[in-house]
Amino acid sequence: MGMFDTIWVNSKRLPLSSEEQEALSNQFFQTKSLEKLLIYYRITDEGDLEYLDKLADSEEEAQPKKSGKWVKIQDIHGYITFYTSLDKEWFEFVAKFTDGKLVTIFRNTNKRYHGNRSALN
Repeated sequence: MGMFDTIWVNSKRLPLSSEEQEALSNQFFQTKSLEKLLIYYRITDEGDLEYLDKLADSEEEAQPKKSGKWVKIQDIHGYITFYTSLDKEWFEFVAKFTDGKLVTIFRNTNKRYHGNRSALN
């Protein structure tokens, strides 16, 4: 099994139907494409990849996608695969980053994606 990281992305950025986007709107995804140290990441609406350096001090505010200190990763270049299951349906996506910016996200279906497994330099 091994360790993984957690990543969040606005579901409206995902190539899905409106109904599927709504269903995944509060969903976190797993990834083994990054550090595999149980780190929280997010893809911002601006197309940046950030990691959570510190959660907010109070438990009430400790919602990773909304609070805490986020740090932008400047040198991301490559592919990040992230996935989840919801109501027995498998959702797997691949995000392509070039020179620190998100280029595209596509849904991977019916096969294992063989892009690079580590996007960080």
